[in-house]
Order: sequence, then structure tokens, then C-alpha cells
Amino acid sequence: MAMRSQVYEWANIVDTPSNTSTTRRKGGRFGSFMSANKQYSVFTGGVGNNITRPANTNATQFIVIEDLAVSPHLGATLQVTINTTDYFQTPDTQIKYTDGSFAGVSGLASPYPRGARQPGAANIAPTSISVGEGTAVWNTFALYPSIYVLPGQTFDVKVMLDTANGVEASTTTGITTVTSNASTANEFTSTSHGMAAGTEIFVSSSSGTTPQDTGYYNVHSVGANVFGISTEQDATDITLDADEEIVFHQNGAGVACFVKYTLYDGPDALIANKLLEMGVTVNPNNVDWYKRSLLENGGV
Repeated sequence: MAMRSQVYEWANIVDTPSNTSTTRRKGGRFGSFMSANKQYSVFTGGVGNNITRPANTNATQFIVIEDLAVSPHLGATLQVTINTTDYFQTPDTQIKYTDGSFAGVSGLASPYPRGARQPGAANIAPTSISVGEGTAVWNTFALYPSIYVLPGQTFDVKVMLDTANGVEASTTTGITTVTSNASTANEFTSTSHGMAAGTEIFVSSSSGTTPQDTGYYNVHSVGANVFGISTEQDATDITLDADEEIVFHQNGAGVACFVKYTLYDGPDALIANKLLEMGVTVNPNNVDWYKRSLLENGGV
């Protein structure tokens, strides 16, 4: 087929925190960490499912991007870049706002999935890409006119959050004896590790007298001399000895995006270029119309 409708779904959901980049969509539940005000390529950004090289068209291909959508939480936006030019800009033709966030299509204007719920607070997000706490969000944005990727061009789609979706890899040392400098030395009284009761973490490594197995744990309590974690199967708190240390990742919020485009290849790409020269919108109906016109006029 010379004309193909294509879809690409990206999500930061992976099977384990250490597996932050895969070439296929993972069925895991762990949200890879994403910093605030940083753009991540959904194709080659090293987070979530990626492809093996930048997206591009060859000399006989023409792409029309027809729809874009992204999760409606954490201030998520989508930007399309053709070669080195960003498509979406601020009203004063900039690609960044004064607060450091990047311009793009907001997930509140074009949510993915359609009807996904926005959390009750702007700075929180569900750990699932489709489950939230607030009102369902429906799209108010339609990508019109479509975005054209001409033969020989590269293109990218980038996701940005204005609020980080979790806590990056951290190290916590278990200290079971309160000392004179407990306020600085006792990790149990510190909030620097970013954990709180109810947090789900993935322990990627541990050391000490009785090192814990790698895997998912629930944080039951964090307080002076109390640092209780448990496996999902056993609710009994696990006490860390004084010499124990765990390297953990907090389960970040799930973020996803969706891109729909049509790929015109071979003769259809030539027709798409001709329609562009004529000022006619490139879509399957108009490509078919041009083919019929050629046949009716004897191929002229």
C-alpha cells in the first residue's frame, strides 16, 4: 500500500525502574522518572518505549501528522519538531514561557486517553495513565491544519511536564539508634529521600546484615526511628538494621501520549507534493481525487 494510516503510542510505563528505555510498549506499572521543564522525545528520549533511530522520511515519502494527545496532568504538553524547528510557539513567537516551561499542546486541551481524569490537585497525578480523581477531560483542540513532514526531513514529538512525576533514584541508610545528631544523621527523620507513608518504591539494590530482595515494596511509616516497608504479599514491616542501605526508586506518575499520522509512499508521495504545490490540503480523499483526475485526462 502506498498510503498508510499509522499510530504511535508512547508511555513512561516500564516493567522495572532500571529498564527506562525499551523498543516496545511494556505492560509494567512503574512510571519512569521525568524531570520538570525538560522535553523528552517519545521516539529516542531514553524514557519509556522508544524506537531505534530518529523518525524521518526518505526521498519518496511524505507524512501528514493529523492528531496529537497527551496525559492531562502535571502540566504535560506536546511539541512537534521538524528538523530543528519547533512547530508550536507562544503568542510572542517564543518556544518557552518565562517560567521555563516549553510551548506545546496541553494535555488539558488534547487529553490522552480521551476522557482521562485530571487529578484533584495540579501537582499530583495517578500512577495509571487512565485513572484519576477529578472530572473527565475531553478534547477542545483539533490539529488543523495538519502538520506536513516533507521528503528527506526528520521529525520528533516531545513531551514536557511542568512538575516532576516523582522522585529520582535515592539511597537511604537504615539507622535504628537515635544519636545526639539524629536530626542530621538519622535518615528516618529526614524528608530528603522524598518518601511518605503510602508510597510505593522499587528497591533496585541493598546491602547490610540482612539485605532486602529487589522488587516492589510499600512504605508503611516514616518517622523517628521508624522506617517500615513491606512487600505486597506480607504487610509486616521490615526493619532496616543500622548498617543496611537500600537504593530505591519511587514509583513515578504514569504519562502517555498518542500520535496519529498518514504515510504517503512512492507515487502517492509525489501526488502529495503536487497537491502541496497547488495549495490543496493533503489527505487521502484529495490524493484519490488527483488520481481520478489523471485517469480522466488520459494521465496528463
